[in-house]
Amino acid sequence: MGAATLPSIDDHSALPGLGEAAEDFDEYAYTLAIQAYVYGFPWLFLTQLRWLCTTAEGAKILAKISDSSLGFPVPMNAFWHSTQLMSPSYNSTGTPNTDTLYSMAWCDLGREPLILSVPAVKDRYYCIELSGIDSDTYGYVGTRSTGTDPAHYLLAGPGWAGELPQVPGKPVLDVLPRAFYPSILLLGRTGVNNYTRPELAIAKRTQEQYTLTPLSTWLDPSVSVAPPKAQTPVGFNDQTPAGTWLTMNRAMAENLPGMPPGIPQAELLQLFSRIGVGPQQDPRSQSPQVTRALALAARNGLGVLEQALGSRGTIVNGWSYPPLDFGKAGQSGDYLTRAALQAMAGITAHWTIEAVYLNTNEDSAGDPLDGASSYRISFAENTFPPFEASAFGFWSITLYNSSFALVSGSEHYTINSWAPRYSARDEENGMTILLQSSRPEGMEAGSYWLQSPSAEEGDGGRFYMVLRVYVPAPSVATTQTWQPPEVAKVDS
Repeated sequence: MGAATLPSIDDHSALPGLGEAAEDFDEYAYTLAIQAYVYGFPWLFLTQLRWLCTTAEGAKILAKISDSSLGFPVPMNAFWHSTQLMSPSYNSTGTPNTDTLYSMAWCDLGREPLILSVPAVKDRYYCIELSGIDSDTYGYVGTRSTGTDPAHYLLAGPGWAGELPQVPGKPVLDVLPRAFYPSILLLGRTGVNNYTRPELAIAKRTQEQYTLTPLSTWLDPSVSVAPPKAQTPVGFNDQTPAGTWLTMNRAMAENLPGMPPGIPQAELLQLFSRIGVGPQQDPRSQSPQVTRALALAARNGLGVLEQALGSRGTIVNGWSYPPLDFGKAGQSGDYLTRAALQAMAGITAHWTIEAVYLNTNEDSAGDPLDGASSYRISFAENTFPPFEASAFGFWSITLYNSSFALVSGSEHYTINSWAPRYSARDEENGMTILLQSSRPEGMEAGSYWLQSPSAEEGDGGRFYMVLRVYVPAPSVATTQTWQPPEVAKVDS
């Protein structure tokens, strides 16, 4: 189906009755549809994103949404690379990290495996996260997981048991888990180490050496393989009932839930099939009451996920640790975390042994952070976020406005442990971070400024922060016993 046939955001004709009033609906079907929405949201959302990033039609919409093309579209089975660290000039929402250059590839392993090639990376942090269409991460290539040597890795889909390809001088390693689905997403991050242009150029040369090669081309370079085509969403809005269920069902048919080595899903799929949700299901065959329940659930489902954002994980000193199954919540049966925190909030999520993102939007008294007030974060000696230096780990704190974007016009939006400009400490070998909308006066050595929105900006200058720890020590990654510092309000 081409993009020209997409129904408009308000076109519900694909499902008869979805545009009608919902007074007459089946309450059991509605509650089941809400559960199905939570369960199936990643198939819906990531299918939409894949089409936005890999097709000309989708990239036109993406450019309007993000106010920038960012170099899309890039065909499937090929890498897109960012060329600059994220900054307020990008006007990008989604809490982008400002620590690494991003790389991304939407891949299809249904026809044949791919070979992922990486260079030697011996002077910086890097990782390539391997995730499925359900947003669960199933493996890694990078400094922590596979080391710093150059290598070629086999990426194969569920059930692939072919012969390991070997080309003289280019050995392929079959050490990565099989993907749970044919459709996967590779999300790469390459450390920059500091903000100088030469250092940025080195990082860019590193990421440009991440390549993907179809197995047939690897074995015979004269073989040319056309990139696969992304499934076209039906409608393009999370709360368009027609697009919601038809896109979700078709994505599940393309990527069947519960394929080994993933956990079994047959009982859930059988349950959802009662209302026409799941692979090979057609919601248009349901009764008018069930059809209206589906419409209501499609409109309300996103709100359920938004409410769940603040209720997952563990709170320590006002900072929220992610759940320990973060990044693979679906394999634990935690579908709400998978849909809300992984897919909706971040597309995918790291395993906690790779990176932990703590966040807070309140001060030590439990009051919301806002630009009308000033705050202080204090690290004493030996209380900084612990990480594995041998794998090029590091930490950062980045400030965002209430729209999940970096503060417009700010040059003081992040602080990290690798940049020389943040290396100075106070007389007791500690650090103080001052949070306020205007530049503090008389800053001493070891003090740094994060610029909050002004009180006149949207939502009263409300803001929040993310403390990222890459390759965290066990006290952050597994036991969650490391205590982040409180955000103390400073009396004016």
